[in-house]
Amino acid sequence: MFKLCGKKLKVNDLTTLSEALTFVRNSNGKPEAQTGKYDDCIMAKAIAHNARGQQKTTKVEKKLDGLIPGGVYAYGELLLLGYKDYQIQQLRNKIKIIGKIPKRV
Repeated sequence: MFKLCGKKLKVNDLTTLSEALTFVRNSNGKPEAQTGKYDDCIMAKAIAHNARGQQKTTKVEKKLDGLIPGGVYAYGELLLLGYKDYQIQQLRNKIKIIGKIPKRV
């Protein structure tokens, strides 16, 4: 585990971990690999970490992974799972919903 932008990151790759151990600031303060070492994996992880904060997702997109497309769900069950009415409306073409569904206003 090491810190990137002040956040702890878990590393499951020995190559990335070994690069993290030799990633330093040069005499000008620029972060880079020590002479003769590599920083490709560290830079890739930094770019991916930065891009992650720029992604836009919705709760429906995240939670649909837990639902079976084409599956049958009760309206009350979806409410208990944390879906809001507008999210349930968006799911209507992906799953079958049993029970009262409020009409769109």
